Amino acid sequence: MKKYFERVAILLAAATVGFGNVYAQEAGDMAVGISIVFTPDWVKESRDVGDPKSNNAGLSARFQYNVTTPIRLAGVFIFLPNSDNLGMWDLSINAHYLIPVVKKLHVYPVAGLDFMRYTSDGGYQIDVGSGLIMIDGRVAGKYTIFGVNIGGGIECKLGKRVSLQGEVKYILGFDNTIFSDYYKTNRLIISIGAVYKF
Repeated sequence: MKKYFERVAILLAAATVGFGNVYAQEAGDMAVGISIVFTPDWVKESRDVGDPKSNNAGLSARFQYNVTTPIRLAGVFIFLPNSDNLGMWDLSINAHYLIPVVKKLHVYPVAGLDFMRYTSDGGYQIDVGSGLIMIDGRVAGKYTIFGVNIGGGIECKLGKRVSLQGEVKYILGFDNTIFSDYYKTNRLIISIGAVYKF
């Protein structure tokens, strides 16, 4: 019986050490990264010649900080250039909960707050109450929307400091003006990139 308990204790200790190594991230760890982002169906309808459901692609940069071993905060900046007379940048603060799958692979849910800034290179006019999103070809309109996002991600560790990351998140923008009649304030964001832990 004594040998049985000794074996169980050894197995539990090994499992605990192994599970700790699976995380490979600890409280206080910080990382920076860059990604390519894609959003489908950029607009609800087009006022110009072309696809009424155009897509858009851009870049994002991020800073990550592990509050605890499984809980991480991420600040993400996304830039989407003008497409169909509309561009956007997005600043979000997200929380991740890292779930180890194997030693070098994690999945995580994403939830956070968004600040979106839309800009236009002109073309036609829309009055959104607090300003103009579009005036004419010479003047750029701007519009700000707050929102929340939810999604998920996967992270694969390539080495001691470098990992690949892929995320899918859905942004729900709070807007009930005429702006949302023409442009999608709720949108899907898909990103893939790399992060460097320092």
